[in-house]
Amino acid sequence: MDTVLPARRRRGISLTALIDVVFILLMFFMLTSTFSDWQMEPLTSAVAGHQSGAEPPAVLLVYPDGELRILTDSLSEPLASVAAADERVADQSLVVSGETNTPVQTLLSVMGELHARQRDYILGQPFDQGAP
Repeated sequence: MDTVLPARRRRGISLTALIDVVFILLMFFMLTSTFSDWQMEPLTSAVAGHQSGAEPPAVLLVYPDGELRILTDSLSEPLASVAAADERVADQSLVVSGETNTPVQTLLSVMGELHARQRDYILGQPFDQGAP
């Protein structure tokens, strides 16, 4: 006697699992990839002390709009570039100081250019516009 089995319905492929896997992969790649160029910048901070007979360092002042000035005995006129500032105080030690609201990226750009010129510098304290 033949038993009559009901015809099996063919199930369609469920896309839920596939969508879950694609979403997990998308999240993984989004969280592990970087969209900016990260680089390390060496920093040397100032230490308290006084060197007798040594010439005082020149201070490279960085303003929020990217303007650069050198402070030695007096405040210089705005300088066109980091290279011009470096050439102006080639024989002096250099302290880089940003105004209080100078963006960090502006300071990092200046320090990166100094590093590319193989110029040693010290990162100084921020200054206020009224008293550099």
